[in-house]
Amino acid sequence: MTQMFHRHTLPEDVGSACPRQAWLGFSIRLRAVALLVAIGAACSPAPETEPLIEPLWPAGFATSYKPVRPCRRSIDHDLGYVTIHADPTSTQAYETRDKPFPLGSILLKVEYDDENCTTLRGFTVMKREAPGYDPDYGDWHWQKADAARMVTVDGRSSSPVANPPTAVDRCVKCHDSCGKAPDGFDGTCSAVSAR
Repeated sequence: MTQMFHRHTLPEDVGSACPRQAWLGFSIRLRAVALLVAIGAACSPAPETEPLIEPLWPAGFATSYKPVRPCRRSIDHDLGYVTIHADPTSTQAYETRDKPFPLGSILLKVEYDDENCTTLRGFTVMKREAPGYDPDYGDWHWQKADAARMVTVDGRSSSPVANPPTAVDRCVKCHDSCGKAPDGFDGTCSAVSAR
């Protein structure tokens, strides 16, 4: 028989002759379970905030990358403003333009919303991979990331470039046409005189 206590119905299998004791025992067990759940939730690791795809450039790039182009409006990249930074491997090739970029070279385009390059919008990066990575387009690995360095685009061209182009193909198509002498160099799109 079910008995009522504090407007709650006790289960039949509580097994006590005294409803008050049965309810008290049931209540204590219920609170213990709730406490264990709360402790477990508090001890759970924090949600992962690391990028799902590892960016090709370090977070502290400004300490080791050389600025090779000052703040200016970009002809692409949603017509924002950009600065260009070269890692130590690529700096000499970018500045002298007498030899191709060596394996591992990283060129970072930092994108901004304002003409003073103070309001960060995101990043575009190209990294020279081993021969055969994307042979039709200079073996460049492309990434785009938001201002928090969360990578949104990663990879190589669809070779041949797809129609409509993928996000990486958009980079490849532009750099394939503007990245050749005399207006560009080895897949980069700035004329020597424009530096």
